[in-house]
Amino acid sequence: MRGSVIAAVTLAILALLILFPGCGNDQAEEAAGYLQVISQIHDGVAWDLGYVLESLSGIPKDDYYHLEELGQLFREAQEIFTSAYREASSLQPLPEAESLQADLLRFYQEGDGKIGEIVGCIDFFQAVLPMLADVQNLALPSLPEGAAVEEIKAAAAEDHRTLDMYLEDLEGAEPPQELQAYLKRLRSFLLSVMEAVVGVEQAVTPEDQQALSLLRGQYAATVETAQLMEYEVAGFLGTVGSCIDALIKEGRGLAVRIQELLGAPTATPPGNW
Repeated sequence: MRGSVIAAVTLAILALLILFPGCGNDQAEEAAGYLQVISQIHDGVAWDLGYVLESLSGIPKDDYYHLEELGQLFREAQEIFTSAYREASSLQPLPEAESLQADLLRFYQEGDGKIGEIVGCIDFFQAVLPMLADVQNLALPSLPEGAAVEEIKAAAAEDHRTLDMYLEDLEGAEPPQELQAYLKRLRSFLLSVMEAVVGVEQAVTPEDQQALSLLRGQYAATVETAQLMEYEVAGFLGTVGSCIDALIKEGRGLAVRIQELLGAPTATPPGNW
């Protein structure tokens, strides 16, 4: 990221002011050294989050094939906060900056956690969207009228295998807490489709195809449910940028406090803050 590159050399030099405060440096110089270092760290977060927002605007949020790219971008965003916390936690502030230091560390830690949850949601949706797409393209409803029992049973077995695989995948799914209710609804939905498929598989005979007729009659509602669950995913993904916006807003307030301690209360916060 751009900010990390810009800050790296300056951080290496300024950190020496804190680690080796002797050679004539008084307490005021120590404080200034700390503030310069933490300012560089925090400004680097701003630059890097700006890059994330810029990149985010170019990724479609309603396209399954861009989810991997979206997930990678948010992993990079999470690393911004992970790195900032690691660097900031190694510093020893003077008393007048202890409150600022605590709030910065909390901010970096919370940013790491919030973005990590988004990464978890994106990973979950990457698994879920193919399931919903397949439910809308089951083999049984696609059979021609008057299909032989052997064809019906083969199609039912195919759909059974598909749904069984997805239900097994959901057993091991651990999405973030905010998606637990969605996971529960998805599992119930797939189980209901499975029951209809098994009903066809077990009951159909040359004389009795009522179970297949019932599945076909309900299939429009099944497809609609799957589509609504897809729309929920799209709605969630459309809001992920607001998390970055909120973090930038909070980071801006911390940047102002850094500037005030540096003696520039009216200064514009640096970088993208």
